[in-house]
Amino acid sequence: MKKLARYTFSLILALFATAAVQAQIYEPVEWDWGMEYTEDGNVKLLFTPSIEDHWHIYSLNVEGGPLPTEFEFADNPKVEWVTDLMESEPIFEYDKSFEVDLAYHEDGAYFYRIIKVKEATTVKGTLSFMVCNDEMCLPPEWIDFEIEVKPKAGAATTSGAGSQNKPQIEEKPQDNTPVDEVIEEDTAIAVAESDVTDVEAMPETEEAEMAEEGSGDQPKSLWGIFLFAVGGGLIALVTPCVFPMVPMTVSFFTKQSKTPGQGISKALLYGFSIVAIYVLISLPFHLFSQISPDIFNQFSTNSVLNVILFAIFIFFALSFLGAYEITLPSSWINSADKKADKGGVVGIFFMAIVLILVSFTCTGPALAGVLGSVLSTDGGATALTVAFLGFGLGLAFPFTLFAIFPGWMNSLPKSGGWMNVVKVSLGFIELAFAFKFLSQADLVEQWHILEREVFLAIWVAVFAAWAMYMFNLFRLPHDSDVNKISVGRGVMGVLVLSFTFYMIPGLFGAPLKLIAGMPPPSFYSETPGGLYQARVVSSGGGEAHAADHIEGTHPESCPHGLNCFHDYETGLAYAKEVDKPILLDFTGWACVNCRRMEENVWSDPTVLNHLRNDYVLISLYVDERKELPENEQYTSEVTGKKVRNVGNYWTDFQITNYQNNGQPFYVIVGHDNLEPLVAPRAYDTDIQAYISWLETGMKKFEEGK
Repeated sequence: MKKLARYTFSLILALFATAAVQAQIYEPVEWDWGMEYTEDGNVKLLFTPSIEDHWHIYSLNVEGGPLPTEFEFADNPKVEWVTDLMESEPIFEYDKSFEVDLAYHEDGAYFYRIIKVKEATTVKGTLSFMVCNDEMCLPPEWIDFEIEVKPKAGAATTSGAGSQNKPQIEEKPQDNTPVDEVIEEDTAIAVAESDVTDVEAMPETEEAEMAEEGSGDQPKSLWGIFLFAVGGGLIALVTPCVFPMVPMTVSFFTKQSKTPGQGISKALLYGFSIVAIYVLISLPFHLFSQISPDIFNQFSTNSVLNVILFAIFIFFALSFLGAYEITLPSSWINSADKKADKGGVVGIFFMAIVLILVSFTCTGPALAGVLGSVLSTDGGATALTVAFLGFGLGLAFPFTLFAIFPGWMNSLPKSGGWMNVVKVSLGFIELAFAFKFLSQADLVEQWHILEREVFLAIWVAVFAAWAMYMFNLFRLPHDSDVNKISVGRGVMGVLVLSFTFYMIPGLFGAPLKLIAGMPPPSFYSETPGGLYQARVVSSGGGEAHAADHIEGTHPESCPHGLNCFHDYETGLAYAKEVDKPILLDFTGWACVNCRRMEENVWSDPTVLNHLRNDYVLISLYVDERKELPENEQYTSEVTGKKVRNVGNYWTDFQITNYQNNGQPFYVIVGHDNLEPLVAPRAYDTDIQAYISWLETGMKKFEEGK
């Protein structure tokens, strides 16, 4: 189930799958609670959630994202609290959507607390939790519980009065380890001891479901990884360390073979040897993954490793730019070269080793890029082997092809200064991507040293320098004298310069959808919302929507500086005053898809114009935890649950009126009642469909006057 959650969540981020709008109340979690006696005579209070497939709740220790699972126990003088609340081993991983490390539970989880009971009594309290799936998060829920307990007197187990009659749970081993220590245990032990469903039981279609994340920076499917790696091998081929060896190798096979067929067989064996060597390099990682099944996830989310990868990429980038040469010990090359002289199958295999060693100066950085990409995926050792296979094929295929058809050598360009241009270009690319790894570490640790503006400024500088280099405005140590720029170099310079200009508006709040996911998210910035918006708001001038604050609205917590209400009655009164329809926006502070709709759909000028001028926007946060006054708290007639805070209130409001509790959820209504003027919408990034929906809603409102 761990793989399933990870793969399907990545699929949602990449494809932005649409959530269907249905009159449906989601209740994916049911709780059972009761008591058990421990061996030493104490009482274990046991809480067990029954969670539907593809849903999950969060650990006791969650910060910076969704709400944690929490328990509050009422004071009871007849009870002595022996331990703090414990939980089964959570699934622990870095969530690229919430930008934090998250620990969560799926079905099979349990929570417990050990107490010592002095005399028969009832333990009372409240538990709260937030449940999410791959498409949405539901509003937090608060549930009261009561468990009748008494000192051990021969009975093995007593069920609490609040039990929801779930099947009896098998005895769990007592674990007094604090939760934060449990999370940090080695993952291999966690998998062995947890109650997480075995991956083997996962349907094959879901197990195979891997897709690109929304970042767009690295391929996530095995085919994507393979093609990406093949491209890396082909690029490495046209570097100064590798390209000159093509005619040398082809000449060797043609001269040493008595017949064309013999030359072809040797060339094929040579190419196969190159591929086999790279695949063999990846095999030890399969052993690592057996020792710790989550090792690749630890790699990709580990801030220390990301900083190390940043340093490695900087090291290789400076080498490509000509600061120094990276060389392997000459003894390695000489030893392999001597064995290659023996001829035969063994000799050809060692010829392949010589190629790999000699060309390491250029292939090493390219291979590091492939490796860094794979470490950021969830494909594990299999993905790494696929990547090394692809890289080996990309590098070996041209050698084999030209050995089979030596006449094609005449069509190859001659070695020259253009190869160093390719090498330097790779250096600029590696320099830019190095900061992606540093940004990853910065997001995990929340250092705030590489926020969105700083990251984009660095990328603009790197790509601007690359463009100037392509136009020969400066030269680097190993460059040849250039009197005129070739057509290819000029075209590449124009493309790089255009990309540089494209990124500049991102410093002022532009979304930069072309590289979405590469820079930090918009909220992780020095000036959330963009420098331009900050300038307009602070100056009190500019566009009307940024300066004209409407009483009762909260533009500081609304996307794009919109005037939005956070209370229905206040918004309704204003809508009647200005005679405009109402757009109810059921949202949440921790709702990722809500943010994606705001960033990708609401940012469209036409949508923004409608929201700003044609509608009264009322954003109701279903996870707002501000407590309601005691006299305003009540039990919902629809759900039977206690409404304790503002978020509970808007959740009950949504369920009661629209039989739906998912977010985002958008409803267009008039002034007389809460009946939708058009069918409500949920998560859907089709901008034109959203515009059509808004315009249809306005027409219905005008017709109903």
